[in-house]
Amino acid sequence: MPKIPLATLAWSPEHQAYLLSEQDQHCYLLTSSDEPFWFSWLDTHASFSFRGISDSLNLHREARTPNRYYWYAYRRQGQRVAKKYLGQTSNLSLARLEETAKVLGNKETSTLPNKADLLQGPKIRRTSQRDTRAIFRKQPTKIALKNKPPQRREPNVGLKRARLEHGWSQQEVADLLEVPYTYMVARWENGTVFPGPAYRKKLCQLFNKSEAELGLLRQVPLAIVPTTHTSLWPVSDPATPLQLLQTPRLIGREAILAQIVQHCQNGDGMRLALTGLPGVGKTTLAAALVNEKQIQQAFPAGVLWAELGPQPYIPALLSRWSTLLGINREGGSRKSSQQWREVLRDAIGMRRLLIILDDAWTLEDALACQIGGPCCVYLLTTRLREVASQFAILDSIHLSELDRIQSIEFLTQCAPVLRDVNQEILNKLVQASGGLPLALKLMGTHITVQTRHHQPRRLSTTLTRLQNASERLQLGLEPDARLPVGTPLTLQTMIQLSEARLTAAEKQALTALSVFPPKPHSFSEEAALFVTRSTQSTLDRLVDIGLVEVCEDTRYYLHQTIADYARTKQRPSKKQQAERHLIRYVMEYVEQHQEHTSALDQESHIIFTALEIAQQFHEPECYIQVILHLTRYLHSHVPYDVIFPLLQQAYAYARLSRNAIVQARLADHLGVAFREHGNYLEAEQILREGLTALQNHDLSEGLQLLSHLGSVFAQQDRFSEAASCFEETIATAERLGDARLSFYYADRGVLGLNRRDLRTAEANLLKAYHLAKGHTAHAYHFVMVLQNLGVLYTHKGELNHAHALFDKASLIIEAHKFADNRAIHNYRLGEIAFLQGAYTQANSFYGQALEQASALNLQRWLFWIRLKISLVAIKIGDFEAARDALQQAETHTAERTRTHSECQFLMAQGRLTLAQEHLQLARSRFLHALEQARHIEHSAFCSESLILLGIASLQDGDLSTAHSSLQEGLVLANTLDMPQLQGEALLAWGKYALQQQDYAQAQEQFEMVIHTIPHDFQECMARAHMGLALVARAKHQYEEARSEGKMALVLFEQMHHVQAKAIRDFLHSLPAHF
Repeated sequence: MPKIPLATLAWSPEHQAYLLSEQDQHCYLLTSSDEPFWFSWLDTHASFSFRGISDSLNLHREARTPNRYYWYAYRRQGQRVAKKYLGQTSNLSLARLEETAKVLGNKETSTLPNKADLLQGPKIRRTSQRDTRAIFRKQPTKIALKNKPPQRREPNVGLKRARLEHGWSQQEVADLLEVPYTYMVARWENGTVFPGPAYRKKLCQLFNKSEAELGLLRQVPLAIVPTTHTSLWPVSDPATPLQLLQTPRLIGREAILAQIVQHCQNGDGMRLALTGLPGVGKTTLAAALVNEKQIQQAFPAGVLWAELGPQPYIPALLSRWSTLLGINREGGSRKSSQQWREVLRDAIGMRRLLIILDDAWTLEDALACQIGGPCCVYLLTTRLREVASQFAILDSIHLSELDRIQSIEFLTQCAPVLRDVNQEILNKLVQASGGLPLALKLMGTHITVQTRHHQPRRLSTTLTRLQNASERLQLGLEPDARLPVGTPLTLQTMIQLSEARLTAAEKQALTALSVFPPKPHSFSEEAALFVTRSTQSTLDRLVDIGLVEVCEDTRYYLHQTIADYARTKQRPSKKQQAERHLIRYVMEYVEQHQEHTSALDQESHIIFTALEIAQQFHEPECYIQVILHLTRYLHSHVPYDVIFPLLQQAYAYARLSRNAIVQARLADHLGVAFREHGNYLEAEQILREGLTALQNHDLSEGLQLLSHLGSVFAQQDRFSEAASCFEETIATAERLGDARLSFYYADRGVLGLNRRDLRTAEANLLKAYHLAKGHTAHAYHFVMVLQNLGVLYTHKGELNHAHALFDKASLIIEAHKFADNRAIHNYRLGEIAFLQGAYTQANSFYGQALEQASALNLQRWLFWIRLKISLVAIKIGDFEAARDALQQAETHTAERTRTHSECQFLMAQGRLTLAQEHLQLARSRFLHALEQARHIEHSAFCSESLILLGIASLQDGDLSTAHSSLQEGLVLANTLDMPQLQGEALLAWGKYALQQQDYAQAQEQFEMVIHTIPHDFQECMARAHMGLALVARAKHQYEEARSEGKMALVLFEQMHHVQAKAIRDFLHSLPAHF
């Protein structure tokens, strides 16, 4: 039987794969899909051990005729050796090895240990050195060993001493370490083999000693190469493209460079792979690695660089390396690649070299360059993930593109003239590059060349030209070794290298994929197959070749630059065909998923792209169909400045189609969009057009239009017209049994809220609630009903009930991801927090609502949110923030055309000027607000403005106006079921009585606040206690004044209210003794 081999292929239950190791160094995991690599490995090795699932074998390659080798399997059975012919390398599949092991093992199953024996460990019989020598005498090797220079091996005295100190045999040490063969321990001790990192760690733990104490620090041999060689250490390979490092700093790659350095330092024999798109900077990063001081220290023997490319000539590369290593090249032209590898491996010996294999396209090319010893580390760069994963299964690093900030920094570093350019232009250039460093570098170099004479005109012209994809693809640098002689490196040539490996069908699929929005947007496998009319294998091939990236399990990216390239290769007829496929796919998709918000979100960019194409192709039916299925999604998830062009285009198509029902439906959606944006006149006009189109159709078709027209009247404070619309809608809907009756009751309930007719609002909203409850198809409507009920109970002072309703609505909002309702929800929670005096919390809610409403461009809600933010700022004394918020609210002119909104805006302005003690201006604004409120007959607004006018007049010394205003305001407040307004009126009347020195009346008003107003209204409570403190001081009841003042102070401080300072000053002013 031949000599026991050093390489082992063993089944790993933990990984459910085969673990291939050489000289105890674990290399990689293999499965049946890795057999091409396995066969290439067998071509470079003469023997290995196999430990399969069922049994074990030793395998050896023997020469039967010159240059023809055949494999044999050996298995020792007692004193006999069984041998089986397996044939050539292609026959040694993993399945065949398992089958052979099982066949040879079954010939003497009685000699195999049972499972219990295997678990006990020490009872396993291992091959001893004496047994091995006996086998060698009976079965001498048939392979003649090559003449190699003698190498001096020193025994490891430290390791042997540690074993003897414990009184252990080599077999016991092998058992304790779970080493597969006893002879491995013997080889470690006699110095013929050096333990791998894993076993070194185990030995240190076993003997509780350091590597130095055990003699496990590697020593470089004194004589590795023949004396005829000239040693040129350390190696500095001139092929390393250091010219790529022209920029002062490697932007955006610091973290990944440090990661690679750490990996390289971790262990000997490691194989790393760096993968990424063409032009992403893999070669530049590898070149930067060579310049790292840590790398130079870790690899004192130097660095070898291999520039492979699609068609490398390996013998020339190995010959060049031999020159760098000072090897005698006599007879070099007659040496094969295998012979060169052996010569180079002998020359390198135990030296630590970093070997960089740049731009590998096949695993075979990479393996052909493995010429280092066990101390060398390999770094492979490739655009093909398949090659990277096969070369370095556990240490493959993907290099992503630069982000926007990094891209701008990189671009301005390449072209400093761009530092003074408008940010919007920079963003367009970066977006066009897709963050690809090569694209940015080509653009930067081109801009620098074109602007070398500092002419603004040429800069402007250059920037305009770079917006063209064809121009960007043609930008070139110096020639590249991978390209034909004289061909400059461009984005186009870089991508062509990959495209050249595709079949005609795969090229057609790639060009078809360019209809999808490019990265960072993704597309599904289902969409890709529908549009390309290709197969999964074709898509897999595009991924394997590195032109399409995997986003998730079934989603993919197409980079901007590759998409640009694919479009330039697409014939007009094929382009239109792919675009029409995309339209059909989107039509089917939105119809199937119109109620699935997350699904529509995921494909939103594809949907909008298809709509653009449908408009270009003048396919109105497709356009209208998609829009009608998307309307709910559009209203709740898409900014209104995006919605309007889509709905207006669809409505224009509908008017031309003369389909009255389609026109009415689109008029309804467009009218609602105008209403939500605050464009009430446009909304009214469109809704009336929709109703006109339905004059000759069934009444039920126009009910929703009529109800929405009523809501527009309500928003315009045309309450009588609104009420008429709702009466007619509800009466007709009840008679016809309309399924949307709940919607119409809800609209009438909102009218009651607007007028602060809370009794009417409650009756209609509860009716809508009971009708809508349980209808999952109307989730959005049900949320609106819940939110409006919450508003109702907020006005009624039932804040806990209101909060519970908002929470219930929130669950549905999050389940369906209604983005617009998230903003409204936070706004409503802010209102409750404001009434409770939790101003910090209110500010937080309003801030979130502002961000969400801004994202969707909800103009009407932005007005109200900013108005509320100003009120919070007034309460905490931040008058500058209040002024800024009011100035921003003032810009929403469409909403301010509504009397209801203008009235509230005037009162907010008046509150700010009152807090700043600009009394005349405050009175003017409150008086103007009162006029507006009376014009629309709004009792609640009249009461509020009268109370505020009375307070301002009182502070201004106009007692007559103060008395009449406060008296009228209090009477109106008592007719309304609104505790907050009633509390304000009582507090103001108490303040008036206090100033008139009517202490009994003042005390009565303040105590009435405490006893009748819900204590959730914390500011009302604080001001009532403060009023009672002032009354007590006026009556010289200082102890009572101090007690009431302290209660007020606690509440004001909890709220961070501006009045906290005033009450502290009040307490300090009280006599200490009385």
